[in-house]
This record gives sequence, C-alpha cells and structure tokens, in this order.
Amino acid sequence: MPLDEYAMEGDVAVLRISRFTEQAYPGIQKSIRDIYEERKGTPPKGIILDLRENTGGILEESLDITDLFLPRGQEIASVRARNGEVQRYVTRTQAVVPSTPLVILTDEYSASASEIVAGALQDHDRALVIGATTFGK
Repeated sequence: MPLDEYAMEGDVAVLRISRFTEQAYPGIQKSIRDIYEERKGTPPKGIILDLRENTGGILEESLDITDLFLPRGQEIASVRARNGEVQRYVTRTQAVVPSTPLVILTDEYSASASEIVAGALQDHDRALVIGATTFGK
C-alpha cells in the first residue's frame, strides 16, 4: 500500500508514503481529512511526512501531494530537455495544509518523486528535511 496509514503521536500527525502510486494522492488527501475530522477541525500542531525507503513512482502523484502544502503558482520542479526546452511544473490548487509545520524524513533510499516533494517543500521554506542524503536522482 503506498500510504501506510497515518498515525497521531500526541498533536503531531505522521504520514508515511512508501511509494508514489495511483493511490498515494487520494490516500494522503483522505488521511488529512480524517485527521481534521478526528480533531474536530483543528489542525495538528505538526505533520511528519515520512519518505524513508520511498524509491519514487509516478511524477504526477508527487506533484499533487506537493500541491497540498504550497500555495497556487509555486514552482515544484523543472525539466530541461536535450533541445534546451524547459518544462516547469507549478502548483495548481490552493494548499489544503498551508501553514502547519512540516518535517520530511528521508534516507539514502528516498529517490525520484520523493526527492521532488522534499526538495520543493524545502526550497519554498515550507518543510524541514531531516535524515540521510537521498539517492540523488
């Protein structure tokens, strides 16, 4: 399962994503909704997004998950083709969780889509990334 159910550790939500498959975005979206329902609309004091041992997966899923935490119009990633053409990926929706403190856990097996999420959220000063240096795709 790509989203290994969330857990609450006191007032902090822990969301583990083991792979960015077609179920990753709907799964994390549902978990966030469930957390708010359990807390009667009150956001958690913090969120830990655990991407350790996540080797990546579908790019679109990582972009959609990043959308949950950044305001509309923020650049998530860019890709430069061999011909020099640049394709930019930006957030398309308003953040569902715009200000709750966010920590991302990584390790040497975090790669590809995991690095996109961690890098974008760190670049926009939205999350603190903790752990080992990622795989480096």
